[in-house]
Amino acid sequence: MKKLFPTAVLASILLSATASAGPWGQGGCGGKFGNPERHLAKMEKMLDLTAEQKAEIQALFEEKAAARPEAKPRFGKQIAELDANASDYEQQLDALADGAAELARQRVLQRAETHQRMTEILTEEQMSEWQAFRAEKREKRQGKGGKGQGGRGEGLQWD
Repeated sequence: MKKLFPTAVLASILLSATASAGPWGQGGCGGKFGNPERHLAKMEKMLDLTAEQKAEIQALFEEKAAARPEAKPRFGKQIAELDANASDYEQQLDALADGAAELARQRVLQRAETHQRMTEILTEEQMSEWQAFRAEKREKRQGKGGKGQGGRGEGLQWD
């Protein structure tokens, strides 16, 4: 029994490490950024993409992936590491807030650019169909999500 317990613990650690290092990319199944090949295959099937459209969308996905930072800044962790009693605490906090705001700004601009490029690649009918599909997915996702909080930050409280 004494030898079995450490072996079981080691096995569970190895299994969980193997499962978390799956083939899905960053963030587990589907990854934070999803699986571009699967995403493109779904679009191709759903929208009946031409070979040219598929190539253009593939290039767009590759550009987006190349522009994405390897490690996203962890503002929550950085805030937690600040010394609230430091004389320059407010300046440090302002710098973090500015960094977070700039990151959010860049994401909005990147999404707008992607949307604009997709409207150039897809026909009006394809774009309408894709937007309807995405709206339906968003609607299904409402109420689900984030760490048991009820989705999209609901239930999070800073007391």
